[in-house]
Amino acid sequence: MIDELLVSATPFGVRTAALAGGEVLAFNAESVGTPSLLENIYSAADGRRSGAARFVAIAKEQNAFLQKSGSGGGGNDNPLVQVTRAAWRGKAPRVSAEPSLVGRYMVYLPTGSGAKVAQRIEPAAARERLLALARRIAEDGGGVTMRSAAENAAEEAILAEAARHRGKWAEINAKRAAAAPPVLLASGPGLAERQMRDVLAPGARIVTDDAAALARLSAYATDWAPEFVDRLEHAKGALFERHDAGGALAARRKYRSWAAGGLSSSQPRRSRQLMSIAACAPGRGRARCARHAWKPPLPLRAKFACATWPGSL
Repeated sequence: MIDELLVSATPFGVRTAALAGGEVLAFNAESVGTPSLLENIYSAADGRRSGAARFVAIAKEQNAFLQKSGSGGGGNDNPLVQVTRAAWRGKAPRVSAEPSLVGRYMVYLPTGSGAKVAQRIEPAAARERLLALARRIAEDGGGVTMRSAAENAAEEAILAEAARHRGKWAEINAKRAAAAPPVLLASGPGLAERQMRDVLAPGARIVTDDAAALARLSAYATDWAPEFVDRLEHAKGALFERHDAGGALAARRKYRSWAAGGLSSSQPRRSRQLMSIAACAPGRGRARCARHAWKPPLPLRAKFACATWPGSL
């Protein structure tokens, strides 16, 4: 279980390292030169079509592939869309016409319906309690999925987050009515904020060597992850060097995998924020990665490393 997140800011971007018991388990970076578009919400303009595929313009010089969905936005020339996958290897970012607002305790689908509870929540009593609460929230419109962090959260905290989601959605619609597409309506959280929201367990520490990052994380925690407000710390000096995060990454990288999903050529997925580096156990007969079910090249079948991104719930 990750009990500490290091956040180091540099002139080139943000680096994070996730630790458990003092050991570096994961490493990631976000570049200033190529800022992430993940979870950004746009009022898009109609773009080109290629057969059954449809593209929309989310900026003057940025097209995105509109994936098919239930509501689809198919008949709307100016759909409201959300980035679900960043641009990758020359391919345009992928967007959905069914936006979702993600918080620490719940996922709110403004254009959806129904109530669900994350499968990771196993106790029957907790599932029943959270499902009843999700149904209460969904009565006012939209769909609600309770995340695993809601299992031990107070009902008041969950209801407060639901109110913030509805307020944010109202702001998005107000901006959409006032501006001509294509226009950015809401930016998604940064790398460190997403990891705070999605990855850290209650009680984990967040340590940063940058005062601006501390202020940004504190503001985000106040609104979307209140349990971490008192778990933020400012450390002076070279944070990554003190924990030898770079050395730990280099040691794990000496076993490389060359197939899709591996450390050298892994592709981002829905959550795609945390690159976990761990040795995969070979399966019986032909060695296979238990997470990705692909076969490594012959020299690496005894032991190899893979990179994974945890699920979004």
